[in-house]
Amino acid sequence: MFECRLIIKSAQSAQSDLLRLVLINLGVKEQDIVEKLQKGKTCLSFFVKSRKKALTVFAKIRALKLKGFALRIRSLKDADWKTRWKKYVRPFAITRQIRVVPLWRVRQNTKKSDKDIYIDTTLAFGTGLHATTRMMARLIALEKGKFSRFLDVGTGSGILSVIAHRYGARRLYAIDIDKDAVKTARRNLIINHCLPARVKVLSFDNFYTNKQLDFIAANLLTEDLIRLKNKLIACLSPGKYLAVSGIYRDNYAGFRKRFNDRRLKCSRVITQKGWYALLFTRGNYKNPQSKPELSRGK
Repeated sequence: MFECRLIIKSAQSAQSDLLRLVLINLGVKEQDIVEKLQKGKTCLSFFVKSRKKALTVFAKIRALKLKGFALRIRSLKDADWKTRWKKYVRPFAITRQIRVVPLWRVRQNTKKSDKDIYIDTTLAFGTGLHATTRMMARLIALEKGKFSRFLDVGTGSGILSVIAHRYGARRLYAIDIDKDAVKTARRNLIINHCLPARVKVLSFDNFYTNKQLDFIAANLLTEDLIRLKNKLIACLSPGKYLAVSGIYRDNYAGFRKRFNDRRLKCSRVITQKGWYALLFTRGNYKNPQSKPELSRGK
């Protein structure tokens, strides 16, 4: 296994965002890109199985003739590559009331608090480090105490379900098409005493409930959000909440146009590191184009 690193010489976040987008366009999955700070410089890492694959990706990056970063390849032992990124993840506040503590750092966590939730994962995407996860957590926090039945679509590590439980959810549904993700999510829900919860390997296309939900969190690809719009709305109780993310800035305008629906009112838009998250309320509104409050992530 090989770690591919892009070491960014500039401190500007725009350079990091551009290179992240380049990697995605070259076929590297967004959730497989790990961003960390090393010796004052931002570093983007991803992992491939062969040196040939690494060199192919790097050759395509060099062909773009971009400047301001260096490329490095490092060989890793098979046993190390899945956990190498974990040493860069430390406890952090994901909302004002909740701090995420990686499970592998529990023994090192001397300052235990009622704010803590414990998350274990095999992917950096599921730790809460990614901008979309952080923004979704903020949107859930905005409606604290106003929901009981919560659905997490594309649950990953289950972190959003754990957060929702802390903010008042008492009936949790978490689904994902990845078996390993569901296994991890189930474990994290148990560790954080988030029961009862229904965690299943299931696509939202096949999800069914005989009672509408109070809050749906869908952190998915833009096209999937648009495709699933009608079912997302149908599963939501009138007056309740739909939070969506996974929308990159290049897709935002198109998403707003295609996701527009008289049954939804957008009350909040958050943007962070080029990503967007939106909070909707289901209801009948005369003016669904009303301007939401826009805030930037910190």
